[in-house]
Amino acid sequence: METQHLSLVVRAAEQNFPATIRVQDQTLHRQVIAIDSQDHRVDTSSGCLSHYADRDATERLLWELVEMLDHNLGSVYARVTRELYHNTRPWRINKWDEMLTRGLVYVVYVTRSGAATGRRRRGRSTPLLFLSFMLTEENGLIHSDPARVWSVLYLYEIQLLPCVRGRGLGHTLVSEYLAGTARAVREGARMTADQFFGVELTVFGENDGAIRFYRRLGMRRAADSPEERHDDVISQKPLYYLYVMRIDNVPPGYL
Repeated sequence: METQHLSLVVRAAEQNFPATIRVQDQTLHRQVIAIDSQDHRVDTSSGCLSHYADRDATERLLWELVEMLDHNLGSVYARVTRELYHNTRPWRINKWDEMLTRGLVYVVYVTRSGAATGRRRRGRSTPLLFLSFMLTEENGLIHSDPARVWSVLYLYEIQLLPCVRGRGLGHTLVSEYLAGTARAVREGARMTADQFFGVELTVFGENDGAIRFYRRLGMRRAADSPEERHDDVISQKPLYYLYVMRIDNVPPGYL
């Protein structure tokens, strides 16, 4: 599913994430990236960067996103990489491999006079925020039927540099643009509300700010999310939580 519907996810993202967004006195330009393959290549006529067709340009931009991750969460990744990835490699190497997972779609917003288009990036650009996600299947979402398998748009990353935070942009990115993308994917794939759940993500257990943000969006912990461990003295947070957001209204208690 991750690669089979890749072009659909790209089209849905291009339809729902605006080509430009205004943040204070800056205009941010959208760049979509697809981690595609020979068997499932994406159409680049709209300006989407194809990893298969233009590996160099794609990976230059992706490495800038690694730098953004390092700025925001580098110390956390360095501390937990062995537990998270089950190896002793540096976290950047592990994250890089993850970022090249086939089927991933990136929506990046950069500051520059013109958005990157086609196979060439004109001029210097600076990424200020990005999201990455893919269409996949997961279970363990709802308490009433944890074994049930759903299609979800899995949000791998949402990262904003400090200069564009605190203005409600993150809320808009998820509740409007990403949720709209999820709806468009469901409709394009002709999935019913009983087949497609919505959005799922992983958040570090120690990232209290992000957890509050997701809760304000109405997200709830998935049924199989790790939970705190309690003893007589302290409670210990897990390495991460799993949060989900249904894209349509559901009856109370359904989750």
